[in-house]
Amino acid sequence: MEAAHAVHALVLGAHDQDGDRDADDAAILAALREGACSPLSVHEHARRIGLSLSSLRRTIRRGGGCSPKEYVLRIRLNRAKELLAESDLTVAEIARKVGHDDPAYFTRMFSRRTGMSPSAFRLQQRRPRRTARA
Repeated sequence: MEAAHAVHALVLGAHDQDGDRDADDAAILAALREGACSPLSVHEHARRIGLSLSSLRRTIRRGGGCSPKEYVLRIRLNRAKELLAESDLTVAEIARKVGHDDPAYFTRMFSRRTGMSPSAFRLQQRRPRRTARA
């Protein structure tokens, strides 16, 4: 009976720790999402969040299913798509807003990942502007 109680206590303790880890992972993912468009390296993101690079890698793999670099690139790409569809910012301005100092690199990366240039994406995805009715 005592052994069964001890095992039950261990299982509950492990479950509680998993819950804490899940909450910690979610907070780390959120912090990385929040700062993803700043022009920082993955190492600098880890330092900003207060983790070692290896801890950040483990957390992102566990919670995001990819490497930290891939996670940041996906966030930047999604933000760039939003800006292309919804704004009149130039491609160079969008590149800087999503953390890329080199617009040419941004254009190559965007084209490789989406199969079209940022300008072609904008033409395809352009959302009509709402006009105010009098």
